[in-house]
Amino acid sequence: MKPYACNRGARRSLYNAAVCPAGQVKATRAACADVLVPESNCTAARTGCDALPARQGVVTPFPPFAPSAGHVAVRDPTCSGSCIRWLCTVISSQCASRSERQLRGKMLPFDGVVLGVVLAATAAVVLAVEGSKQYARRRTRACFAGRHVWVVGASQGIGEALVKRLVALGARVTVSARNEAALHRVAASAVKLAQGGNVHVQPLDVTAGAEAIQSAHGAIVRRMGRIEILIANAGVNHGGKCFKELKYEEIARVVDVNLLGVAYCIRVCLNDMLELASSTAPHPVIAVVSSLSAYRGLPGGSVYGASKAAASHLLEALRVENYGCGIQFTSLNPGFVATPAIEHLHHPKPFQISSDTCAELMLDAVASGKRDYGFPFFMEHVAMRFSRVLPGCLYEPILFLVHSANAKKEAKS
Repeated sequence: MKPYACNRGARRSLYNAAVCPAGQVKATRAACADVLVPESNCTAARTGCDALPARQGVVTPFPPFAPSAGHVAVRDPTCSGSCIRWLCTVISSQCASRSERQLRGKMLPFDGVVLGVVLAATAAVVLAVEGSKQYARRRTRACFAGRHVWVVGASQGIGEALVKRLVALGARVTVSARNEAALHRVAASAVKLAQGGNVHVQPLDVTAGAEAIQSAHGAIVRRMGRIEILIANAGVNHGGKCFKELKYEEIARVVDVNLLGVAYCIRVCLNDMLELASSTAPHPVIAVVSSLSAYRGLPGGSVYGASKAAASHLLEALRVENYGCGIQFTSLNPGFVATPAIEHLHHPKPFQISSDTCAELMLDAVASGKRDYGFPFFMEHVAMRFSRVLPGCLYEPILFLVHSANAKKEAKS
């Protein structure tokens, strides 16, 4: 079906046309208004109008659109009133034919300008983002390539992902954890993925006390040289249990691993790093893997959150005590990460990320010199920021209701 146009101003025939429901006529322009009527009525409506093929003169409106099926464009000589300006809001996706889309480019020269500006802005944003990513990758590689990194808590989850990423970046890596077999598996996997690398396995149980950690540190230094970057990733949780359900041994274990183990590892490395900071250009780094749960108390994470908050507090105090010495202290605060440590928990895990993504974000944060880095973005900057400013009279009942609902769901399952 070809649309019809007025004798008067044929090349403006569809300029102000409106798509009308069946049986209705909508006036759009005084004197010579173009309207759409049902096709069944087009015989009477054609009076005074000439058929005109779309390619020869029918012009689409601004913004352009085409009549819907069953309607034709005609002149309504009885129309009166002003132009209906809201027709300009009709989107261009209503174009029905290729010919009309071609005509639109001829009759609307500013469309090309607008499209060019939009495309240029989009291209600029894409190039800026890609350039920023490339710069971040080069900066991260420059930070870790050839340097000795000690990863404590490297047998699975985040620690394993960190080791693989570090070996790929060209770092010399020492891995420590209680499970020696798992450490050898991680080391072999990292070297295979990177097609080479230098990974040293040093078994260590951070709960064995300060002497065991000092002995392990001495063995590492003799084998691999001084530690330039320490990533204290060792950590355990208590399975989402409420405090009243915890045994005394579980409480002691969480505190020993998450706080005392981290403190001992930092202590054995600190003196060597102070010497390195005064003699070498690349500054030594002490990074502690804390948690977003350290920001506020969460049900089911009482002791875990308290131990992580204490570790973050420790790092902040060290940052003040050693200000200007040349050592970088970074607190890494991830949200929910898909690891074996939390896969058995049934409560919601909003904005959960993979361990590989977590490791990449952590190393980028260390390379960029961040002091505190919480992620993912929405968990840190929206959910947790809101919870931190929420008064206790609102925060506590809301979290209680959420925890009760989760407990009921777990009981049913």
